[in-house]
Amino acid sequence: MCRIIAGLILILAIARTCVFAQITTARAVNYPRIVLELPDNIVSDTVTIWYFLMAQQGKTGPVKPQRNVRQYIITGAIAGQSARSATLYVYSPGCQFKVYDFALSDKSDVEQWFECVPLPQKTIRGFIAPTEPRASFSHQTELVISAKLQANWICGDAFRRVGGGGSCGVPSIPLGKVGTLNPIDRGNFELTIPDFTEDPVFRSNSFNFGFLILSLKDERLGCTVGASLATDSNGSKRGLEIRTDYPDPVICAPVH
Repeated sequence: MCRIIAGLILILAIARTCVFAQITTARAVNYPRIVLELPDNIVSDTVTIWYFLMAQQGKTGPVKPQRNVRQYIITGAIAGQSARSATLYVYSPGCQFKVYDFALSDKSDVEQWFECVPLPQKTIRGFIAPTEPRASFSHQTELVISAKLQANWICGDAFRRVGGGGSCGVPSIPLGKVGTLNPIDRGNFELTIPDFTEDPVFRSNSFNFGFLILSLKDERLGCTVGASLATDSNGSKRGLEIRTDYPDPVICAPVH
């Protein structure tokens, strides 16, 4: 019996040693992580997160949206190396942008609680010639106007942090439905968007904060029939620039 008990003790001792060795090995290759915690009233897959990691080189990119989660975890790894610092840019619909800076160390987590500070809404009057998109107006179809924000300021801010250039894919942030284009209004419409000029990050990035790309969608057919670009006084076409004041109305031109 004593031999049996001694044998069991030896087996347990070996098993515990193996488990400890596995944990030690796993921790040895761990990278630092950033844990972003979301409040219960935030829909997780509507949150846009853009990260900027720094080690000997920099790395930027989006975090893939996930449904029904209360936290996002970003691993601080660059080409097999642990990042030493990180910046997160976070946007949730109707909220101010949040910018979080972190100093990172190996094998440790940093946690950040996201808090939504609401942005006021802004209404913009626009006009698009009622002959465009031609087919939709001729069939008396109401179109939904959706918008995406091309957030140029995020790339500009990231470049300033490293004191130079580089490459950065400009974040494209979906804003969802911002208006409707009804044939009975003969090309007149209204857009309701977040007033980004009231966001503190706009003050230091107003020169090139970003612009909106507007798309026109026929919901009955479930298809996009065109994109609409605002035209400036010189006639050049670009998306609707984020600014404090707009012409009344903003003249838009369609692109099919």
